[in-house]
Amino acid sequence: MVNMKYRKMLPVLKKAKYERKVLSKGSVNGENALPLLCDVLFEKDVAVPMRDGVKLYTDIFRPAGTEKVPAIIAWSPYGKTFRGDEVCGIQRSNLQKFEAPDPAFWVNQGYAIINIDSRGIGNSEGQFVHWSKALGRDGYDTVEWIANQEWSNGHVGLAGNSYLAISQWFIAAERPPHLFAIAPWEGFSDVFHESVCPGGIPDTEMLDICEKFIFKGRGKLEVLSDYAKKNPYLDEVWKEKIAAVEDIEVPAYVVASYANKVHGRGTLESFEKLGSKKWLRIHNTHEWKDFYTHQDELLLFFDHFLKNIDNGWEKTPKVRVSILNPGGKDVVEKAEAAYPPENIQSYKCYFDSASKMIKEELPGKESVSTYLSNNNKDSISFIYKFKSDTDIMGSINIKLWVSAQNAKDMDIFVTARKLDKNGEFLPVMVYGAPYCKKGEPAVFEWGNGRCRASARVNDYEPHYLKENEIIPVNIKLCQMGMHFDKGQQMEIIISGYNIAVPELSIQKQIKPMNKGIHKVYTGGKYDSSLVIPIYDHI
Repeated sequence: MVNMKYRKMLPVLKKAKYERKVLSKGSVNGENALPLLCDVLFEKDVAVPMRDGVKLYTDIFRPAGTEKVPAIIAWSPYGKTFRGDEVCGIQRSNLQKFEAPDPAFWVNQGYAIINIDSRGIGNSEGQFVHWSKALGRDGYDTVEWIANQEWSNGHVGLAGNSYLAISQWFIAAERPPHLFAIAPWEGFSDVFHESVCPGGIPDTEMLDICEKFIFKGRGKLEVLSDYAKKNPYLDEVWKEKIAAVEDIEVPAYVVASYANKVHGRGTLESFEKLGSKKWLRIHNTHEWKDFYTHQDELLLFFDHFLKNIDNGWEKTPKVRVSILNPGGKDVVEKAEAAYPPENIQSYKCYFDSASKMIKEELPGKESVSTYLSNNNKDSISFIYKFKSDTDIMGSINIKLWVSAQNAKDMDIFVTARKLDKNGEFLPVMVYGAPYCKKGEPAVFEWGNGRCRASARVNDYEPHYLKENEIIPVNIKLCQMGMHFDKGQQMEIIISGYNIAVPELSIQKQIKPMNKGIHKVYTGGKYDSSLVIPIYDHI
């Protein structure tokens, strides 16, 4: 029996009320909004029936004429009329929902935009359940309902970023017959491993904020944040919340970036699992800006697969990667045949506690580094100096031999940083992210990884440390494309707390379960090491 709590959400004040009207070309919906580029037929609070009799409510924006058109669904629980904040000064119509396609652009191009409220959200009936196969089934029913509308050409797509991308993995995995293409813009597919419990360490602060302050509806919601704190091991509840990405068959245009604290790892790992016809673009900015500045390219993708237009999309490189270069110039949209690129060489090197360096050979002598695990400031670091110009692409894999003094468990956090030849920090700077001050850039801590020692063996049961036991743990850092000049350095920081600043300013930092001294053993029989993915593309 699953011990899942449900509680009431923030209330919705207005009841659903169907309306139908034409929004005239040139009209403006709010201050500084983008004027409409054509007449738009707007249907508000349209009821969409699900297989179990529950009704979901959606707003529909479509061309005012009689031509049958394809539809693009924006699926999320933030509310179909919630717009979000200004995005880097990009002008939009204010008809779009948060992180979703702008109807002003898409209706003018001959598409319908479907802004739907998830089950339990707004006036949509039922209880709200976080990411799950049930979401996928609701999406299936919605796709098929749209395809049977008199204005539809029978071709449906999915688009949007963050939660709207996550939803696409679940819906597409159900294989609705009239779903023809998806465009997941930065979103994980595995809530357990990639969001709520990465490395076995519960990380529920953002989830808790959404449950308490963001989601609104007339029913109850699943309190997943509480469940995660009490059940941080893989069980049937969590398995239900892992999308079967490998089952997706429709074409997918996937967009990722390295400077995303929520989706960076999950988006790329989801792309690798996809067996469908797929394209990937890794950019060097923030997801919100990128989504609205690449509508023309997304239009090419959807025109090809939802309108059967031969527009050259198939010639688009299957993969385009970026290589960040703090202190220099980034490489953007470098074409590759696959991801990870085939020309990746794994380079293994070793930690040395005696010198605090990372060396090419395993040190013959054993040595130990220590840090206080529970004061939120202590750490140890190791330096690797590059002997030639080097690009890395992918995940750095780290193995550490560790122990915890007088403790049966330990949370370990690892961060990688780029330094110049003199050891000065060269940060990745990001504009427009939630962790930025308005109009100002912020530092992105790019090389993050973590591990709870009791989860080192498997995901579904704890394996606690014995007294004075020295164990190996493996930590996979988030994927990165990064350039280092000859003489520049990479610093690997090991600590008992998360160095990275939270995504949202109202988030609190993770609370590890650490106490006392942590030790890292290197050299001799302790082959603490890291494997660097060298991108050999010259």
